[in-house]
Amino acid sequence: TSCGYGTYATLPESTSGFATVELKTNIVKDLPFVGSVHCTASKLSSDEYFQVWVADVFDEDGVKVASFQCTQKFLQYRGSASLRMYRWLVNRVVMLLGLRM
Repeated sequence: TSCGYGTYATLPESTSGFATVELKTNIVKDLPFVGSVHCTASKLSSDEYFQVWVADVFDEDGVKVASFQCTQKFLQYRGSASLRMYRWLVNRVVMLLGLRM
């Protein structure tokens, strides 16, 4: 999710969205059923068609418990109306869920 929000926030104007084409997961430690986690995501590379992101998940003590790497493919622009509708819909969902981008 962190990588997805990052991708959405950095979409080129010429695209209408993105799709995850590859996701790698490495779980290095079990988590208890209670508690919280913290995730940081950063973009490794980007060009006009793809972005590669990495996200690390940490437990309450700051110990890394998982690492994710994903490749996002930009979807081709198909008209200003569809782009405006897509962005409006995503922003509305984010607002209703009380998330921050």
